[in-house]
Amino acid sequence: MSTVRKSALVLVALAVVALVAIRALSTSPSPSSPGQTTTSVASSTWLAVWPTSTSSPYATPAAAARSFAVHVLSMKHPILERYRAGDTRSGEIPIRATATGPVTTVLVRQLARDTSWWVLGAVSDAIVINQPSARSAVRSPFVLTGVSTAFEGVVNVTLRSDALASPLVQTTVMGGANGVMGPFRATLDFASTSSRYGVLVLYTRSAKDGSVTEASAIRVRFA
Repeated sequence: MSTVRKSALVLVALAVVALVAIRALSTSPSPSSPGQTTTSVASSTWLAVWPTSTSSPYATPAAAARSFAVHVLSMKHPILERYRAGDTRSGEIPIRATATGPVTTVLVRQLARDTSWWVLGAVSDAIVINQPSARSAVRSPFVLTGVSTAFEGVVNVTLRSDALASPLVQTTVMGGANGVMGPFRATLDFASTSSRYGVLVLYTRSAKDGSVTEASAIRVRFA
């Protein structure tokens, strides 16, 4: 299966999960997350990887995607392409760390009852996360699997909780290299956290200067 096809399947899966969760939350009480905004309360904001308690919601999809790229993906000067609408309340924004770098697609949606924009996650053709799935519950230890291609096969892994500035996990996995996708697998251990939610980010670094080049990111729940 081509990497483009795999990326498309990931996008579809993330969209389906988000829509199902939002519909379920509209008819039943939903969990709260420390620091989540309560203005124009829509409990489905817990679905978002960004913003969290340290940032306010954003007025435009571009503002949300840019802030996410800088503060979560650690891209210093992300270059944003045009917003692509999926429906009236969601879409995606392709971003690059450099003008000629690979694309990371940031998934955005209006989750609250106002017009604010939130980031659901990000996908890259070169980094596909198979397990855990977006918004699934994880407990320590848990298994991380997927397929990737990167310089010398190295993909960086960071697990963060909404409540802590420091990562719960920082490690690497080895997948494919030289444009050839290969499987990776790791078991991740992490300390307990008071937060109910977090974000799992897998990313690659430039062989030239060590800067982040592309990333995939999903929302997780702590069991």
